[in-house]
Amino acid sequence: MDSDIVIDEKTKKLAKENNIHIIESIPLCLEGMLLDVLGQTIPSTSIKCKNILYPQLSGSPPQIKIVIGLYLQRVYWKIAM
Repeated sequence: MDSDIVIDEKTKKLAKENNIHIIESIPLCLEGMLLDVLGQTIPSTSIKCKNILYPQLSGSPPQIKIVIGLYLQRVYWKIAM
């Protein structure tokens, strides 16, 4: 769940009662995590993260392959280190 979204106590209690674990994204959201892995600056909100990442993923297929390749390369190096 995007960590810049407030989860109220009622929701937390309901989740706990139903054995649901709420996992918050760090930093901010999935898109923020991808920007981080790509070595890009993480903005202050999840909406801004989405606005920065999505255009990078909506280009021509070769551009998308480059972004995915960079992402996979960074993930590999983070795991290897």
